[in-house]
Amino acid sequence: MPSAPGLLAHGTGADELGLRSFVLMMGCVVGCYAYWVATGGEKFLPTISVTWEVPPANYVSRLVVGNVCDMTAAVNGILYFHEQRQRARLPWEQLPRWLGIATSPALLLGLALVGLFCLSWVGAICDSPEPSCMGNNAIHTALAVVFFVCYDVKMLLTALLDRAADARYARPSAALALASAAATVLRVALGLGLTPGLLGADSETLLAIVERTNVWIIAVWTVMQAFAAAKAAPLGYGTVVLSDAAPCAGPRVTALGGMTTPVLSYVVAAFYLGTLFVTAAIGVYQGYLPVVPGQIWFISQMWTTVPGNWISRWGVVQSAHWAAWVQVSLYVTALGRAGGDAAAQAKAKKLLATTLVALFGISVVGICNMDENITVHCLGAYAFFIGYDVYMYEVVESHEQQQKAVGSGAATLVVARRWVAWGSIIGQLASKAFYVLASTQHGAARAIARNFSAGIEWIDTLLIIAFFLFDVQVQQTTMTDIVHGVYVAHDEDDNVGYAPLTDGSSGSEKWSVRRNQL
Repeated sequence: MPSAPGLLAHGTGADELGLRSFVLMMGCVVGCYAYWVATGGEKFLPTISVTWEVPPANYVSRLVVGNVCDMTAAVNGILYFHEQRQRARLPWEQLPRWLGIATSPALLLGLALVGLFCLSWVGAICDSPEPSCMGNNAIHTALAVVFFVCYDVKMLLTALLDRAADARYARPSAALALASAAATVLRVALGLGLTPGLLGADSETLLAIVERTNVWIIAVWTVMQAFAAAKAAPLGYGTVVLSDAAPCAGPRVTALGGMTTPVLSYVVAAFYLGTLFVTAAIGVYQGYLPVVPGQIWFISQMWTTVPGNWISRWGVVQSAHWAAWVQVSLYVTALGRAGGDAAAQAKAKKLLATTLVALFGISVVGICNMDENITVHCLGAYAFFIGYDVYMYEVVESHEQQQKAVGSGAATLVVARRWVAWGSIIGQLASKAFYVLASTQHGAARAIARNFSAGIEWIDTLLIIAFFLFDVQVQQTTMTDIVHGVYVAHDEDDNVGYAPLTDGSSGSEKWSVRRNQL
């Protein structure tokens, strides 16, 4: 998308976002290791993946890795614009052509995104076939190696750009990049058994040391780059309102790149529906579905067997992460409609909190299947279905006022959304009623009741995503003007704080950046 001015509804600066992703990821690594030691793990220093094989560390790692990869992707999106700014200062007529190609911001961003995509699957596909993990070491390791290689290459090429731009952090950037690359090479050599008895240590212990060092190096380097980007220009990632369609009291910013809310809602639908139907198709193809011949299976039953469990761990977390951003947009528009009405503002906040709890619940459903821990799995499912039912009811309960607010052109969508909401709410109750009924029946009556319960659950699940899309489409005009992505703040004189430096200045100007947090 082309850059466009607007107001910041919710945003996080580059430095803060980088720090958050660092704390979350390294907290997971350190926390899971501490739990491993506290529960009497077999080895004093195992690899990171080994500490993610047993509950609850396996659930935590699946949730954290997926979300951290999305956050780090956002950081790299910010770095893309920072790198563009660096390149704008360079005298390319005096530099070799290959340097321009090697330090292309698009190439650097692409390397990071490919690596992070693979890393997000590392959390979903753990390294052990044991029941608490149900992973595959070969796939897990291959994905991890691709991540390290891609990110190392990005770091090395970025170091070239930092040096060419004479950045003050060029030396530590290069040192960390070289150290990470060396660690990756050594890690691969150890994994292939090419360095037996190196330094007198057993290969597993040395592999764990190298792997953990490598992860820390990459995490520190990413934070360092994020802080450098924030110091050079007030870049951040968040939700930007581009027009007066949704009044916002946030500071002036310019959106540099991202997705509008309708586009993001389609991305969520693709993750959501893709996870459902791909796992169903694979299960039927491989023969573990239907679970009982002639009967409809429950959705959770698709996610207990390889590879359905891998896909659900990944796809559900991604769906929930990006759906949360869409709900933020809906919250922003609700605040705009509320104006100065304190009660309406409070209701909007309550609905946002309700949907975020529901989305956390569906994340739990994805990261912990019913065979791993039925209690945790069901609690997550109840949080999602009940939470989203409450949200749908609260939204359609005031549908007449909303119809007036969005205009007559959306009247049909408003009515459709209302019917979909009530269909989902009634369907959820009916599914549970048939499930309870099935537990009291035997033979054919039991099979019929379970078929009704499972079939209605499928319908309810599809109605929820339909409501989600309708909820955005009802406010299409407003939603098109709400962007999620990278922004740059304006200074106190309302000048854009992002422009190529052509006067030889260092780019370390101090900017007064205000942030409007939810």
